[in-house]
Amino acid sequence: MKKALIIYGSPSLKGNTNALTNVFKENFNGQVSQINLFSTMQNEGIAPCNGCNGCNSKKGCVKNDEFDKILKDDYDVLVIACPIYMSNMPGPFWNLMSRFNFTFNNKVHLKQTISFKAKKGVLILVGGGSECKSLMGASNEDNPIRQAKYVCKKLNVDLENNIFLSLNTDKVPAINDVDVVERIKESAKRLSQQSESQNHM
Repeated sequence: MKKALIIYGSPSLKGNTNALTNVFKENFNGQVSQINLFSTMQNEGIAPCNGCNGCNSKKGCVKNDEFDKILKDDYDVLVIACPIYMSNMPGPFWNLMSRFNFTFNNKVHLKQTISFKAKKGVLILVGGGSECKSLMGASNEDNPIRQAKYVCKKLNVDLENNIFLSLNTDKVPAINDVDVVERIKESAKRLSQQSESQNHM
C-alpha cells in the first residue's frame, strides 16, 4: 500500500483548497498524512530557515519540526495543495522552500548530499481573479508552478501530468470545477493502482 504525504498550504480547512484536497484523499487507496503549513501548534508546520548554519557540520537540517516528515522519505506520493496569493505560493510555502538551504551547505561544507527515492507528485492550485497577472507575466499560475517544481526537484518527485488548476474560484467554487475534480479523482485512483501493482511485483 502506497503512502501519500500532503503539503497543505491554505490557512482555511474549509475552503477551496481543502475541497480539492479531500477529493484526492477520498480516492487514494492508501495511507495519507498531512502537513498543515499554516499550523500554529507547537512542533507543527514548517518554520523558515534562520541561517543557524547547523547544516555546515551535520547532514540534513538540524531544526525540529514537520520538515522532518518530508526528509524522512517514507512516502510514495507527494501532494502539494495551495491557494495562489499575489501570483505566488503563500508565505509558509516559502518557509518550506528556504529549508532546502541545507542541501547547499551539506554539499559545500561536508561534501555530502542526501539522495531521495523516486516519487510521484500531485500539484493542486486554486485561485480567483486576475489582478496580479501584470506583475508576473503571461499567467497567474507561472510562479506557483515553478515554486512547486523547485520543491519536487529537491525531493526527486515527478509531477508528470498531475498538475490541477482551479483558477476561477471567485465565480465557481473549486468543488464545482467538474473537469478538475474528475481529473484529481482519476489521478488518485491511478496512483493507488500503481501502488498495488508495485507491491505485488
